[in-house]
Amino acid sequence: MLARFYKREILAKLFEIISKELFPTVISYDHVIIYYEACKVSQKVGILPDAVWHIEPDGLLQLWKKNYRYGQSAKALMDSGYYKELVNKKVRLRKGSLKNLKLGLQANLLLLLKGIAYYTGYFSTERVSVTKLRLFSSLISSLCFLGK
Repeated sequence: MLARFYKREILAKLFEIISKELFPTVISYDHVIIYYEACKVSQKVGILPDAVWHIEPDGLLQLWKKNYRYGQSAKALMDSGYYKELVNKKVRLRKGSLKNLKLGLQANLLLLLKGIAYYTGYFSTERVSVTKLRLFSSLISSLCFLGK
């Protein structure tokens, strides 16, 4: 479980540190990258124990689409050369799944379904060049500037 709420000052520092070329493509690892960088900037990063829990999509098709996109995003992140160690750390079975066998089996079955979609997206995506990411990032920045 990673923190999802941050003080404005910390987020401002993080968005100066994190490479702008990642903004257009990073979907599934955004919170991981933010948490990783926040821990470097501040020692006061913690977790709210009774915060809102993650809710999965209602149906298998939505679950598939979401995790397929996450796989594509992970591939783009790996190809960029940034934060590779964070992507590799995330792939694992659920902790504590052996404590309650029924719930653990259900959680890992869901993880398997998500994993199939994720890796299909990951391996079906062609290598995204950093140059393309920079061009897209520049375009987005220009559009945001024009909108002000």
